Amino acid sequence: MMLLGDGVSVRWFLEQNANPAARVMKGRTALHYAAQADDSSAVRSLLRAGTSVLAPDRNGDTPWMFAARLLSCSFAVMIRHFTPQWRQTVPAASVSDG
Repeated sequence: MMLLGDGVSVRWFLEQNANPAARVMKGRTALHYAAQADDSSAVRSLLRAGTSVLAPDRNGDTPWMFAARLLSCSFAVMIRHFTPQWRQTVPAASVSDG
């Protein structure tokens, strides 16, 4: 499993049937690392594979929290687009599409 967000590597691992929800150091998933690296290609691939933006690591931090800390608007829009959980967990006024 990859430890850093890298869109090409993520796609390759997923093609090899890697578990996108597998946890590594500190209980983090690949999506935690992709969010931390603000790698939109890796994030897109992992979200399409069904990785949860709400999966907490050992500290209770989720990939969504990592992205929010970076104030990455493009990442927030991507999560809103690819993740059905969005509307159930994040108030509509907290992120705009603009």
